[in-house]
Amino acid sequence: MKIKEAIIKTKNKLKNDYTFKTFLFASFSFFATLIFSVYNLYLGIAYKASWNISITIYYLLLMAIRADIFYNEKKLYKSDLAEDIKLTKHKAIYLKQGFMLFLIDLILIVPITIMTLGKKSINYSTIPAIATSAYTTCKIVLAIINFTKVKKLNNLGIKMFRNINLKDSLVALLTLQYILLMTFGNGIEGSSLILCSITSFAVWLILITISITTICNAIQLRKK
Repeated sequence: MKIKEAIIKTKNKLKNDYTFKTFLFASFSFFATLIFSVYNLYLGIAYKASWNISITIYYLLLMAIRADIFYNEKKLYKSDLAEDIKLTKHKAIYLKQGFMLFLIDLILIVPITIMTLGKKSINYSTIPAIATSAYTTCKIVLAIINFTKVKKLNNLGIKMFRNINLKDSLVALLTLQYILLMTFGNGIEGSSLILCSITSFAVWLILITISITTICNAIQLRKK
């Protein structure tokens, strides 16, 4: 009976508590990103592809911020601090995580440079292309859905999850672009190089904008 009651309680929370649902699905997203990171590491080793290894590092850094959110949310939830003190700490953590996002965006310059300037041709099989396509599609759809819903909430941890999921999907798009060009194209050269350079810079610019906006919002929140 206890198991049945726990299942019913969880179902009700999933239905009525969007904050709980967001953190639950953020846990699934964490492990999905972990699997995708390990897969990229495998591709990097198997195909001797520096792109996959460098992008694995980026994903692991995103996971580190996710882990930081989980840790701090749990710590503050269990603390006996007054709500106003919790809010002050939340704001400071949000600002710190915003700077962390900005720093890893700067690190992303390395894999983007490898993508656009690397001359090595890699003959991936169709499996990496299919796997990356599926991962990217799921990430983009979920990121868009979460982005629209989170606007109504004031929880800073959830807002940071939203930013990370959006970044995750955008970088997955870059990964898909690279693998498709290497699998079905003639590598990155000529017109492909121009297109790849433009899209990579555009995505990186969006990522930087998200980070800077997050930092500015966090600074404004701390002043209130």
